[in-house]
Amino acid sequence: MTPKFKLLFAAALATLSWISQAEEVKPNWVEGTHYFKITPSLKVFSDSSKVQVNELFWYGCGHCFDFEPALKDWKKSINPSIEFIRTPAVFDHKWAPHARAFYTAKKLKILNDIHAELFNALHVRKEKIYNQKQLRAFFLKHGIKEDVFDEIYNSFEIDASLRKAMSLTRASGIGGVPSILINGQYRTSVRNTGSFESLLNVVDYLAAKETNK
Repeated sequence: MTPKFKLLFAAALATLSWISQAEEVKPNWVEGTHYFKITPSLKVFSDSSKVQVNELFWYGCGHCFDFEPALKDWKKSINPSIEFIRTPAVFDHKWAPHARAFYTAKKLKILNDIHAELFNALHVRKEKIYNQKQLRAFFLKHGIKEDVFDEIYNSFEIDASLRKAMSLTRASGIGGVPSILINGQYRTSVRNTGSFESLLNVVDYLAAKETNK
């Protein structure tokens, strides 16, 4: 057996085991209570062989900040059949600056460096970072020049990303954050499941359900 085949075989076994475990906890999760069908379903642009799990969040949300440790642990053992992504939710204009900051950091390829740091600045150090001027100063501390930040933050590309995030927020039917969308078919949140642990268990169940279609 070649090393490549061994890796594929192990991934397949992990997926089958994951689906089996998810089916075992099926009676615990009720559609309309713990999760909801999205109608019409959302278009998902991802690797067609994987189930997309999309967290909608806001940097200014304390619950989103509290969710980060559980989400980080879950991602360490994420099933290979899942593609995890994040989208900044935008319910109104007050949420837009943080969404722009997210996409600006992504464009600058520093999102992994500033994601947790921005959460910590807002919720641990209680810094006020809610508008372009304050975000510019935050990015400056991370080595990004002011003119570079302003150019990208106000670019047509970031405008387009912001509009897509606003559209997704509305179309998903979520009522708050953090919320999670599974393959454009389902939505769930801690308000529906009662705890972060249960939320991630529901996500695993629904992702396995989508994998097993």
